[in-house]
Amino acid sequence: MEIKLQFNKEGYITEIPVNCIINKARPNCGATTCEINSPRNSIIIEPNLPVIEGKEISMKGKFFPVKNGVKVKEIEDYLKSTSGYKKLMTTPESFHKIKEAFEQVGENIYNYFMLFDECHKIINDARFRTSITGILEGFFKCKERSLISASPFSSEDTELFKQQNFSICNTKLEKRYKKDITVISTNNTVQVLKNILSKNTSREYFIFLNSIDTSLQLIEKLGIKNESNIYCSGDEHNKNKLYRNGYHQFYHQIGNYKKYNFFTSRFFSALDIELDYKPEVIIFSDYSVAQNSVISPLDDSWQIIGRFRNGVSSTTHVALTTLDAILESKELIKKKIMEDFVFYDKLKQLGETLPPRNKRTIQEILEHLPVHEYVMPNGELNPYRIHNKMKHEDTVEIYRTTETLKEAYLKCGDYFNLTFKVENFNEKEMKLTRRTYNKFMDNKEFIETFYYYHLDKDITSKEQETIFNSLKKEDALLTEACQLLPREFIEQSKFNRQILSREIIKEKFNREKIQVPVIALVMNTFHEDKKYTEAYIKQELDDIYKIVNLGKAAKATDISIYFETSKRRTVNNKGEKGYLLLKAKFTPSNNDPQPKFKEDDPEVLTKAMKQFISRVTTCKKERIHTF
Repeated sequence: MEIKLQFNKEGYITEIPVNCIINKARPNCGATTCEINSPRNSIIIEPNLPVIEGKEISMKGKFFPVKNGVKVKEIEDYLKSTSGYKKLMTTPESFHKIKEAFEQVGENIYNYFMLFDECHKIINDARFRTSITGILEGFFKCKERSLISASPFSSEDTELFKQQNFSICNTKLEKRYKKDITVISTNNTVQVLKNILSKNTSREYFIFLNSIDTSLQLIEKLGIKNESNIYCSGDEHNKNKLYRNGYHQFYHQIGNYKKYNFFTSRFFSALDIELDYKPEVIIFSDYSVAQNSVISPLDDSWQIIGRFRNGVSSTTHVALTTLDAILESKELIKKKIMEDFVFYDKLKQLGETLPPRNKRTIQEILEHLPVHEYVMPNGELNPYRIHNKMKHEDTVEIYRTTETLKEAYLKCGDYFNLTFKVENFNEKEMKLTRRTYNKFMDNKEFIETFYYYHLDKDITSKEQETIFNSLKKEDALLTEACQLLPREFIEQSKFNRQILSREIIKEKFNREKIQVPVIALVMNTFHEDKKYTEAYIKQELDDIYKIVNLGKAAKATDISIYFETSKRRTVNNKGEKGYLLLKAKFTPSNNDPQPKFKEDDPEVLTKAMKQFISRVTTCKKERIHTF
């Protein structure tokens, strides 16, 4: 059944219909404000924290914000003490607190109206945020609930929700709300950006790019560090990365703008950026150095332009087009996932019939299978993750050629007034490279820090836990090496990562922490899209087989057990034969070292983190390696 969304004279929504998938067509039409002011109890789920923090300022006291640091007891007190309509706003990651609070006070959460704002993120973030689909079971149980977004659902998107008895509420965008956008297809994104910024036609530039590493590289190449801010999530990893690159203030909220302001994807939708002028907006996509920077015109570009309450002076999407943007057939992807899941499920059922040790072996094998990322805790396939994979392939295809990029925007003609340009440069111009900005300490400083805090023993304090988590995010491999291997061996290896990886796997096998070391060792030794000679493959597999006492001689063709390969071919200029490894048949197991407990007090974490960074920075200045 089709339902129409109602707007007032000023163009704002007057009522949110229930049990609907709502395409509101444009951002900034007051959907969240409408629900906060509506005469009913409701819970609003926002995809990212900045939205909640923004509304907390503009609508202070009208709703209860549930975010990091808010305790379940505080939510309970709000539910008990509020006499009027109760309004809560949360991210998917904090939803469990609300659910627990309702259980504690004996109130039925499913009697509340629940609104999932910017619901296109359910699909777009499904493979990277387990919480965003994990809350849907509870969401669907509500008697009244709705999904809403300014990015329209496709028919394939809507199909995912057909069993939940939603009506469709589509809104046709009026021509007056269409947005101007200039799209530049190029072979050199940094040169195009440099040319735009050199004109200096904007008081401040707002640059949307979903990669901190690429943002840092752009800032470095363009020489604009003192005039730049980077806005991203406020987790430890991002804080550390920015701090070690000279950014001592961390912006996970909007404000405090400089000349050049870089925003990651958490700022692409839902929040309001209010300025007293119209800025220039730049959207930046470069698949060659940051595959996650490819964006969808409707899911991302349309949302980004809509962040600015008072409009923009111009919007430019700078995009690298490259045949390296290789896509997979969606039909083949789905067919392979389904076939792999049949095997996965049979193997899992077999594991249920085995003794505990054998069960662990089966579980380890299951976790190595690529299909594992699509399996939910209840053992069923996650349809949202599968659909996310399909949509990602559609988005990658946009960036293969100038023609595919232009066609993608022309298909969105109801939303954009398109100006399309092609600007290519010769090879001598400055370009971006694949690069990460993760190393704050050198290896010696790292190992000294690890042992100074006695992290090779039981973690018993909050300070130790914070330092451990920081080191783990700084270098997970070296953290695990320090936990499992003798210090002398680590130093004698000269911190060779392949040697350390292999020894870690061997040690885990000896300690019975892993049951299937062959897969881990092979994945550590060989890599996709690389050529190896038959002699090298045989030698390395022989070594691996001896480590695990496999009791068989290796053949070069054994590599096809672990990788899809090319046909036998010449792989180097010496004329030696071998194979190009195409795609791994297994994935590395996720066995990162874990802290002993989790501290939920952000002040404690921040204090310990500052102490840690101060200590290491002091050592770097003094060029000492002991504390």
